[in-house]
Amino acid sequence: MHVTNKPRFVFLVSDSRSGSTLLARELSARVADIVVTTELNFDRVFAARWMRFRSPRRIARQVAAQPNFKPATEADDAQAWARSLKRGQECSARLFEGLMDEWLASRRRDVRLNCVVVKNGSHARHAAEIHATLRQRVRFIFLVRDPRAVVASKLRTPRPYAPWEVMAWGGSLIAALRWRSYARNMARAKSLGAEVLEVRYEELTKDPIGVIDAIARHCGCAVRQTALPANTYQVPAPEKHIHAMAMAEEISTRPRSEWTSTLSARDRRIVEAMCDTEMRRRGYTPTSDGHMIKRALICACAVPQSAWLILTHVINCVRKHPRNGHDSIGAQSDQRGP
Repeated sequence: MHVTNKPRFVFLVSDSRSGSTLLARELSARVADIVVTTELNFDRVFAARWMRFRSPRRIARQVAAQPNFKPATEADDAQAWARSLKRGQECSARLFEGLMDEWLASRRRDVRLNCVVVKNGSHARHAAEIHATLRQRVRFIFLVRDPRAVVASKLRTPRPYAPWEVMAWGGSLIAALRWRSYARNMARAKSLGAEVLEVRYEELTKDPIGVIDAIARHCGCAVRQTALPANTYQVPAPEKHIHAMAMAEEISTRPRSEWTSTLSARDRRIVEAMCDTEMRRRGYTPTSDGHMIKRALICACAVPQSAWLILTHVINCVRKHPRNGHDSIGAQSDQRGP
């Protein structure tokens, strides 16, 4: 089973709270012959450890079980076609294409597309593997935002499907480590030959038309002469409360510098210590000393708190009972942002 008209795949990757939903909205409204998925996770398809211990059919069923993949009323054995697939890169490519064909068939019947944008930040971890599997049929858009703004937002934003804890459930240290990891993984994929277009969130909010035009060229698509309504891109209901900006008609530039008043001095130092090098490469200037030993000490001092928050998160997952471990860092549940 294969995608009918062989569109190009573009993986939209970013750390959470970086504006990917806002960008998805703009792409859906302004670029022709393109579809942007909701959050779809294909880690199991491309990560070697999953393919080693699970059959292709089982992986297909697990991917298709995601809430955003398809209506829950469809049969559980809809991925029986994956039974004949054998392990390997060719299997991963066919498995991905078959799953995308199912997703498109349930939403875009009889519509010819040049490009499918797959939206999920975690694919940054497997960007090199995705490139090695799909080769010339895949490109990447890496949306990056000032890590201080990202962490400030995560520390105050409740998780959509686990509202008893914030998105930065491991504290500012773990959140900053994730931002740095995504940046490095995308740089690695680019060094291996992947076509990666890096877009700064700050530029998106400053010049959305210019940024969308550059992305359209990267995707091999044309910009619409008349943009579609802003609500063309549908945000899943459980996520709407954290995407107020992406749901609004106008794009606001206010969140670009909001972190300066909402991020504590301690958390700012931790983020800058962890992300210093990658920040500077992208034009974000740290406010603190970038000496390596000082940065290491700042990160080391943050480890005990992060360890406690990780333990609390694990307890939440095991017991499925809310215990808020973020009271000490001022977590709030009323955040509204991109």
